[in-house]
Amino acid sequence: MWAKILLGAGRYILGLIVMISPLAILMAGGKDPQIFVFGLLTPPLTLFILPQVLIGLYFMLTGKPRIRLDITLILLGIACGAGLASFIPGMNG
Repeated sequence: MWAKILLGAGRYILGLIVMISPLAILMAGGKDPQIFVFGLLTPPLTLFILPQVLIGLYFMLTGKPRIRLDITLILLGIACGAGLASFIPGMNG
């Protein structure tokens, strides 16, 4: 019983961390945090920000671990985070 509660709490915390990671990546890189809000509405940045938010919601709302899907989504979140970290505002091209 306690293991199931701890697993659910762990997944919720992991989901919360993944969901706010785009904002943390931008702030750690010294970029304007408003890029996060604009990124949800601007098509090129949406490809890097929205998947992380959706992956975070997945982990927050599901309690049953699915190992292959979980690992795939974590790797996708890391790839999106790396792409977002390389984003330079104001550069065209």
